[in-house]
Parts: sequence; C-alpha cells; structure tokens
Amino acid sequence: MLSHFTTEEAAGFQAYTRLTVTAHVKAKREGADLPYKQAPISFKDFLEMIDKDVVGNHFLSREIDQWQQEHSDLQKRMGGDPQREKAALGYLEKAYHLGIVDKSGHLYTAKA
Repeated sequence: MLSHFTTEEAAGFQAYTRLTVTAHVKAKREGADLPYKQAPISFKDFLEMIDKDVVGNHFLSREIDQWQQEHSDLQKRMGGDPQREKAALGYLEKAYHLGIVDKSGHLYTAKA
C-alpha cells in the first residue's frame, strides 16, 4: 500500500497510524483497558486538517511529546527512510500544535 504513496503521503500515513493504532497499542502496554475503536477521523480528513491548519481543540495545543520524539529517533536508528521519518515527525508536530492529539497521544477531534 505504501508503495503507491508519494513520500509525503507515506509520511502522513505513518503519522496517522502513530496517532491511532500505535497509540492504542502503547496505551494497552501501559495498562489502559481501552477497547479499540475506529479513529475519529479518516486518513484523508487528517491530511486535510493538517494542510488547512484546522484547530481541533486549542486547549490540547502543545509541543510533541517525548515518546513520539523518541519513537522517531528509534525509527531513524533502525534504518528507516530518513526523509520520510523527518516528514512524519513534521506531521506529528503539526497535529500536536493544532490540538488534534488528546492527552493520551491519540488522534482527537470534537464533533460539533
């Protein structure tokens, strides 16, 4: 699937999965008893929110968390594509800045 994406699209998908699937696995590993549920927004909508600077919740706007930074550093050390990883980190930083990442590191959007 990623082979059909441009580098930017693949980076966006990488960021999206870190805020959905990876965040859920991380929470479960840390002892949270959360049932898995579908992401609150689609990948397409996530990219659009990032592209158009759509603020999710200004109270959630913050710098990227340490775990995400460490995860990105690990990806680089493990031989991942450095250009794609840098772009994925950019998506994550923007998502945090726009307030579309909740306090537990999951993708967040409020339904109006």
